[in-house]
Amino acid sequence: MGSEGISKMKYTLEQAYAYCHKAAKKADSNFYLGFMFLPKPKRDAFFACYAFFRYVDDIADEHSEGARSQVSPSGAHPAGMLPPKARLPDTVGFADLLPRQQIACISPSAKSHSPRSVHEYKGEADYVAKLIQRWETDLDRAYEGEADHPIMIALAHAVKSYNIPKAPFKGLILGCKMDQTIRRYEAFDDLLKYCELVASTISAVSISIIGCKDKKAFEYGRYLGLAFQLTNIIRDIAVDAKKGRIYLPLDELKRFEYGESDLLNGVVDKRYVNLMRFQVKRAREYYLKAKHLMEYVDTDCKLATSLAGAVYLKLLDTIEKKQFDVYKNKFKLSEYDKSVLVLKNMLKSEYSV
Repeated sequence: MGSEGISKMKYTLEQAYAYCHKAAKKADSNFYLGFMFLPKPKRDAFFACYAFFRYVDDIADEHSEGARSQVSPSGAHPAGMLPPKARLPDTVGFADLLPRQQIACISPSAKSHSPRSVHEYKGEADYVAKLIQRWETDLDRAYEGEADHPIMIALAHAVKSYNIPKAPFKGLILGCKMDQTIRRYEAFDDLLKYCELVASTISAVSISIIGCKDKKAFEYGRYLGLAFQLTNIIRDIAVDAKKGRIYLPLDELKRFEYGESDLLNGVVDKRYVNLMRFQVKRAREYYLKAKHLMEYVDTDCKLATSLAGAVYLKLLDTIEKKQFDVYKNKFKLSEYDKSVLVLKNMLKSEYSV
């Protein structure tokens, strides 16, 4: 679909993709390194999808409800540590990436095209839900070729160019809605349902862009997405604890005799190490399940896909070497680490995840 196919377009397609690129770069995601080794059309599509993912996730994550702590439907649990009141910035997510006069509003579906501050929603208890709902509405509009926000303009072009289904985006939105109320997961099966929404969603979109057609590719992509999400959960334990969230299954905490209060207060001892060793082992098992994905990836996307897996595995290795202490260490790959990974993967005779 050319830019002329998007109605009410306030920006050129080139400007819209540049906006998404800047958004991805600003986020400094582990995915960014792999993105840069994709052919430009596919790279642009990834940036558009990632910008949408990140924007919705930021709204849900940074402004999540702090009034209660709730377990998943499989079990009841008393309230845990509550996070501090959400800080409200002047604009949401990536709205600061362009001059304020160029941003139509928080959500592109608003009829008013004047800049809009998130403070307008202060008096609404459900303002986060409203924001997420408006982005969901704009997703529907984008699939109809209607868009005015730069992210949506790029997304509308990307989803048509690569025949990306809408369902994965809807799944991510549902997962973000879950994050507003569910702060505990009783068992891994419960956590897996959440991960399927927020992680497998991204993998399903990625599979469409990198040219995989076989159903087996989607299954291997699902495993890789889950591996990435489990790695993120391990890395972000301390960050999530500050928000009153515990993603590690409660029955597993009990198995290792490690309490919720221990996790929320950053207790690192033998119980914690054993618990984390178990978590890392499971994450690695999902990487192994995904190993055949490369057999289905387009040749021009193999290096990028291989790098994505290498970055996350390196992150997992680093966490393990530091005895899993995510409370004292901020785990982020250095530019040197990234350069080494690029060289190693470029010299491989056969790519893998």
